[in-house]
Amino acid sequence: MFENHSSTPIGSLGVDIRDFVSSLTPADGILDPEAVTKHQAPALSVDAVLWIETSVSSAHTLPLRIFAGIVCLCTHGVKRWSDAQHLSKLEESPDALLPTSYRSKWKDQPLRWAALKTGFDSREGADWTVAFLEALSEACLPKQDFLVLRPTSDFQSFTDHPATWADANRALHALLVMGGLGPEKATVYTMHSCRHVYPTLAFQLMFPPAAVTLMGHWSFSTDKMATVYDAHRTSTELAYKANICSNVKLGWRPVAEGCVPSPPLVPLVVGGRPVVPALVPAASSSAEPAPLVVAEAECEEMFEDFSLVNGGDFKGGDVQESTLAQYRLPGHVVQVLNERSKTVHLSDGDGTLCRRWQCGTSKELAKGAEFAKTHSRWAPCRSAVSFCIGCHSLKAVSKCGGVLLVDGEPVNGSSSSGSESSSSSSSTE
Repeated sequence: MFENHSSTPIGSLGVDIRDFVSSLTPADGILDPEAVTKHQAPALSVDAVLWIETSVSSAHTLPLRIFAGIVCLCTHGVKRWSDAQHLSKLEESPDALLPTSYRSKWKDQPLRWAALKTGFDSREGADWTVAFLEALSEACLPKQDFLVLRPTSDFQSFTDHPATWADANRALHALLVMGGLGPEKATVYTMHSCRHVYPTLAFQLMFPPAAVTLMGHWSFSTDKMATVYDAHRTSTELAYKANICSNVKLGWRPVAEGCVPSPPLVPLVVGGRPVVPALVPAASSSAEPAPLVVAEAECEEMFEDFSLVNGGDFKGGDVQESTLAQYRLPGHVVQVLNERSKTVHLSDGDGTLCRRWQCGTSKELAKGAEFAKTHSRWAPCRSAVSFCIGCHSLKAVSKCGGVLLVDGEPVNGSSSSGSESSSSSSSTE
């Protein structure tokens, strides 16, 4: 039998008012406080993404390697698990994987998207997609209308059924625990955490909201028609993603909630000018903007043609001159000018040395390419052009066959030249 306490204060009944209100449901006429706050999956950290990128090739079982690749696919593609699982195509370009989802949330037609191959790993030649595609091939995946099968409970093999959201979450938790995260903390993350990574980084790098919207294929509230007429939309989103990856590779990291973000190391550049200058306080309104200093070692690791100063031009001329003073380039390496960006690259016949621009050949030019016959046609002292830091890095030049010079003389000269020099010296004696 119920007792009537309608006139009795709640506190006198020994009930905490907060516990009482939180226990009510919307049917009681009071909104549930838990329903007011929309809980979202936390974004994976940069270190977690780096660990999972390496796990694509190093995880001890085939299912774990494949699911590590799927986590990378969702992260660098800024996509949901369902987008990755329901694929009709999985194509490859020189710079990205290009999946096509036949079923996507709020989309009533196939959706093509892009996941950058390089990822966040700054090591030379790092490419998580190589091991991922090899693992998929080994498992005879993807199938006709889905990407991956459900793994067994021990992740040693696959079953005959398509994988679900719960299977993908279980694999993500296993990968995070293998990386050193405690089980209690690992289970906080879900596959939707992958989709939070790039937007979180982009907003702290001061990207305009339209750029973040394009990367995630969210609906535009305005100017939607402009994106409809973009014939190469995936290339546009890759340009934004490449800028984020370049910052991460140079050591930039997001800050915690409530902290001021660090300025970008590689500002987003459009038309030769940063969209958002680096956050360096000016001494006065008339003072020249201070350049963003980038260490020489960091410059050698960069493979993008970005302006690296606050509103000025970084032409890369000092890097080009320094490299040519230290190395003698082989005859087949020539300069090629990108007329659109006014940037000089080096080509070895198979493309540029930085491998970031498909320039064609001297006989079959790519659009906007102008080939020189030597590697020294354009020079900083007489040319109003920039020089690609990636192509002119010591690492790239030595890899293509460049010969190191000491006091102007080659250290590793050919055997014929060595024998000629020795014979000439003996004849002189």
